Amino acid sequence: MTTEITDKESLIGQSKIFGLLDADGLKELVALGESQEMPQGEIIIREGEWDSTFYLLLSGTVEVLIDKFGEAHRVGSLQPGAVFGEIAALVGENRTATVQTVTPVKVLAFDGTKIQGILKKYPVVREAIMKLGLKRSEDTMREMLSDD
Repeated sequence: MTTEITDKESLIGQSKIFGLLDADGLKELVALGESQEMPQGEIIIREGEWDSTFYLLLSGTVEVLIDKFGEAHRVGSLQPGAVFGEIAALVGENRTATVQTVTPVKVLAFDGTKIQGILKKYPVVREAIMKLGLKRSEDTMREMLSDD
C-alpha cells in the first residue's frame, strides 16, 4: 500500500493546484482519491448532468467537448496532471462540458463533498480551483459564441 500512496502522491504533485498543499494536506487528499481505469471512448463527465465527483488525470488523454447548437464541439484536450470536473463538484453546479477518453486512462476520482474539509484548511487551493473554473467558463463561452 505504501508504494501506491507514494505513486499517487507523486502523480498528484504533477497537478499545479494540488501542488499548493503541504505534506499533511497531500496525505489527506491521497487517502480520499479512488483510482479508476477507463477504456478509450468512455464518457467520464456529461455536460448538463450533476455529480459531486471530480478527477485528476493520472495517465492517458481526454478531450473536452461542449454542446454548440446541438453538435458536440471539441474545445481542448487534457494530459496527465490535469484536474477536471472540480467546479461542478465543489460548487454544486451542473457540468458545463463533456469529458471523454481519447486513449485508455487512469484517474483519481474524488468525492467533492469529502474534499470540502481539506479545502477549508487550504483556502489558497480552493481559490486556485475557483479561478481555474472561471477561466474555463470564459473559454467555454468564447467557444460557444465563435463562428467556427
